[in-house]
Amino acid sequence: MIYIVIVPLGLVLFAAIAILSRAIELRKSVGWATISATIVSVRSTVICDVAIVFIDIIYEVGGRQCKGSNLNTYSCSQGAFRIGSEIDVLVDPENPEICRVERKAIWDGALHRMFRPARKVG
Repeated sequence: MIYIVIVPLGLVLFAAIAILSRAIELRKSVGWATISATIVSVRSTVICDVAIVFIDIIYEVGGRQCKGSNLNTYSCSQGAFRIGSEIDVLVDPENPEICRVERKAIWDGALHRMFRPARKVG
């Protein structure tokens, strides 16, 4: 009987934590530029019994070549990432050495609207 309450409550809590975590990630990268990068290394790392794919990349910002290392792809499929192929990354315009793999979640649209700067009226 207690499972009728605990299981749904646990699922709601898990979803809330996932959305909050994604909101924090999106908030940090508001205003970052999307850049095409080249994958130079691909490897899987086991985290909690799940193999997660990490990549190293190179990309160019303002004529300067930059490198991103140990970027989490949030994927379990190593076959989706081939050395020499292109991938979109988000780059911090204030510090182009900081980047992350661009990814999308189903609730990103709503979360992006929350972080838009307010428009001036008049």
